[in-house]
Amino acid sequence: MITDERMPGLSGSALIREMRGIRRKIPILLVSGYVGANVANRAYNSGADEVLKKPLLARELATTLARVLQQ
Repeated sequence: MITDERMPGLSGSALIREMRGIRRKIPILLVSGYVGANVANRAYNSGADEVLKKPLLARELATTLARVLQQ
């Protein structure tokens, strides 16, 4: 699953917690234009496998997705 942190009505971190309750092993990547220590910590504590800062390069997204999918 790929999610953004800032979405209307539900944060990416909250969505990650919900998904982990439904499907524990799903690979999850959180992206945000506002990745600081607080956002990254909240995402990892919620169960994100990786956190990336936008804007993304195609190569960065591809290598991160490959790594997350191999876990």
